Amino acid sequence: LGPLAEVTNLITGRKAEKLSLQFESQRTGLTPEWVAIRDNSAGYDVLSFTNSDAPRRLRIEVKATAVGIHGAI
Repeated sequence: LGPLAEVTNLITGRKAEKLSLQFESQRTGLTPEWVAIRDNSAGYDVLSFTNSDAPRRLRIEVKATAVGIHGAI
């Protein structure tokens, strides 16, 4: 990949991570941790919770694409 493609992929990935953080916050009522913003080698991007009643930690690896739902990969 060239430098422009790498930057584009990073921006796309960060947007998806932000959406995942928002979704997890709404889903659980708890605040998930954005791991990838400080450590991209952790193996997951978001550390959330299974639920708010008896929460266990949930590791989430976020995947994203800039191609639309009908686009070919």
